[in-house]
Parts: sequence; structure tokens; C-alpha cells
Amino acid sequence: MARAKSRRARGRRRPHVRQRTAAPARAGDVAGWRERRLVADNETIADVVARLADHHRGLILTLDGTLAEQRVTGIYDLSRPVEALGAVVRPYGGSVHRITPYLVFVGGR
Repeated sequence: MARAKSRRARGRRRPHVRQRTAAPARAGDVAGWRERRLVADNETIADVVARLADHHRGLILTLDGTLAEQRVTGIYDLSRPVEALGAVVRPYGGSVHRITPYLVFVGGR
């Protein structure tokens, strides 16, 4: 009888599944994403450029490490990523150079 119980108990065992919990999304981020806006809150320019690059069909290269470390807060238009790059870097003396539609350089002046 004990053996029968242990077999049934083994049959009910479930493998251990490790669950991850994600950080809750901020309402501004979700609303911005739905409206094709990138919401940056005290992020480095390098991080914002990387996020904008996901919405650009070519390559975006940041040439100025000091500029890339600056922190920005703002809402940027994802449907126009190159123009958004300008809005991100110009207040810090940066510039955007579109070499071709597929190659963009971001750097200091």
C-alpha cells in the first residue's frame, strides 16, 4: 500500500519552474510606445541612441564618448528616429550627420 501511494505521489510531482517577475511598466512608457514615442527618463544618450537605432533601418554610430555619457529626459518621435537623434544630442553640443539613409554618425561639434 505504501508503494502504491509513493507511485501516485511521484506521478503528481511537477517539475520545478523558476518564474521571473518583470519590473512593472510605467504608464508613460506604455502610452508612449503605443503612440510611437520613446520616453527617456534620466537615461544616457548612448542608451537612447540604442533604443532609437531599433527603429532605424541602418546603422547609427556614436563617435563621442563624453557626449554618449550625458543624461537626458524627454519624449522622442520613433517614426522619425534621425530627427529624434538631433533632438537628443543638440542641447549638449552634439550633431547628427546622415552619410546615407543607412549610415548615421552622432558626435560632438
